[in-house]
Amino acid sequence: MIQQLEKKYANKMTQQNNLSLKKLKGIKPNGVKHKLEEPIQRIFDDCDNYIKENHGAVIYESNPECECNKLSLERKLFLEEVGLDKKLLELFIVAKSDFDGDKSSKRLVGVYSGLLLTYLSQYNKANNKSTNFYFEGDEITFDHLFAGSYGYNGLIINNFQGDCICDNVGHGADSTFLAGFNIFGDRLFHFSKSKMYLVKNCEGNFIFHHAANVSKDLDLMIADNIFGDNLLENISDETNLKLVIARNIEGYNALRCQAFTNGKINLILAENIQGDCSLGRSENAEILDGAVGKIGLVLCNDIVGRINMHSTNERTVVRGKLEPNIFNQNYKKYKLDKLNQLVDKIETVNESTFNNLKEIYKVYNSIKSEIEKIRQ
Repeated sequence: MIQQLEKKYANKMTQQNNLSLKKLKGIKPNGVKHKLEEPIQRIFDDCDNYIKENHGAVIYESNPECECNKLSLERKLFLEEVGLDKKLLELFIVAKSDFDGDKSSKRLVGVYSGLLLTYLSQYNKANNKSTNFYFEGDEITFDHLFAGSYGYNGLIINNFQGDCICDNVGHGADSTFLAGFNIFGDRLFHFSKSKMYLVKNCEGNFIFHHAANVSKDLDLMIADNIFGDNLLENISDETNLKLVIARNIEGYNALRCQAFTNGKINLILAENIQGDCSLGRSENAEILDGAVGKIGLVLCNDIVGRINMHSTNERTVVRGKLEPNIFNQNYKKYKLDKLNQLVDKIETVNESTFNNLKEIYKVYNSIKSEIEKIRQ
C-alpha cells in the first residue's frame, strides 16, 4: 500500500512540479514503510468498515446530528491508539483523492475525513496545540472533503477540486475562521457555520448555499472573485449575520433569498457583480407569510444585469451610481475600503494566511458595534 502511495506522489510531482501536500516534503521514502505503514493501513481499514456500516445512510446537510456524522468514543480511542497526526491525515487525503465509488461511498469517505479532522482538532485543543489547520491540495479532487468536521478555531483549504467540499462543517463546536482559496466545485461550504467566512478565486455553483444558518449570531462573510450561479443563496436563515461582502462575482442569482426564513443581515456590500437576478428573492416568498427576513442596508455598485429586489421587508438600497455621496460615506464609515484592501492583499496562500484573516477580523471588530446599529 505504501509503495502505491509513493508512486501516486511521484506521479503528482511529475505533473505539478510539487508534492500533493507540501507538509509531506520532510518524509523520506526509507522511513515511511516502517513508521507509517501499520497506522495508515489501519486507518484505511477503519474507513472501509465505516463505509460498510453506514452505506446508504442519510447524511445530508439537513441532518447534521446524524449518528454517522459524529465521532464515536470507540473511533476516538482507535485514532488515539494509531497516533493520528496531520501528516497521516494528509496522507489519507492524497490516497483517497479521486475516489472511485458510488455516490453514498464518496460522501462517506468525505465524512470520514471530517471525523479525522474533528479528532485532530479535539486532540490538539486538549494538548494546548494549535487548532488552526491549513491544507494545500495542489488541485487533487476530493468530494465532500472534511464534511461534518468541527472543533477547530480556523480552517484554510487551498487548491482543491470537488463537489460539496467542507459541507455541513462547524456545527459541533464554534469555529472562528473558515476560508477557501482556488477551489473548483459546486456547493463549497454548503450549510456551514463559522464566525467569519472568506472565499476567493473559486469557481462553482451554490457556493455558500445555506451557509451561516441555524445559529444565533454570526459576524462576517466575504466572497471575492467567484464564478458560478446561485452564489451566496439562502444565507443567514434564522440567523443574525452582521456583514456580507460580495465582490467581483459573475453568475446568475447571486445573493438570492438572503435572510429568507426570518433571518437578519445588517449590511450587504454588492460590488462588481455580473449576472441577472442579483439580490432576488424566492418565488415562494409570497406564499410563506412572514418568512422573509430583514436586511438593514444594501450598498450596490457596478451591478451588470437585472437586479430583482422587489417586495422585500424594510430594505434600504443605496446605488453607487445614483447616490455616490451616500454610498461613499457608508463605504468609509464601515471601513469597507480597508476590509477590501486586506482581502486584495491575500495572493500567496499558506500557513501565514491566518494572519491575514486575523487582521481582517480585527478591522471588522473595530466597526462591529456601528454595523449592529443599522436598523433592520
